[in-house]
Amino acid sequence: MVLNKVDLLGEPPALGIDDPRMRATFRVSCATGEGIEALKLALFELVEPAPLPATADEEGLVEFLVYRPRSGRPAYRILRTDRGFRVTGTPPEGEELEAALRAAGARTGDEVELGDEVLELR
Repeated sequence: MVLNKVDLLGEPPALGIDDPRMRATFRVSCATGEGIEALKLALFELVEPAPLPATADEEGLVEFLVYRPRSGRPAYRILRTDRGFRVTGTPPEGEELEAALRAAGARTGDEVELGDEVLELR
């Protein structure tokens, strides 16, 4: 049991509660931080670790799926160099790459480094 706002009381109240489910009582103040450290340390002792989920059942199906949002960043980057531009990562091809280079400020005649190749933008 966690009792908050103990900073507002002069003397902590007596609790006449006898319940076998209560393993400990903590008096804390979220405003001043009093008792928070003791509560955090006790959680490691009082809370039993959750069992690890099974990775797959007999049919090879996992019990749950984890979805992670994609970063929204493209799989490539266009960097400005002293002679033009360098494309790193996995760039798109054709017109899509040309449009991305133009959006980054590339002009006709600029050098574009794609991996080991150096091309001239037309």
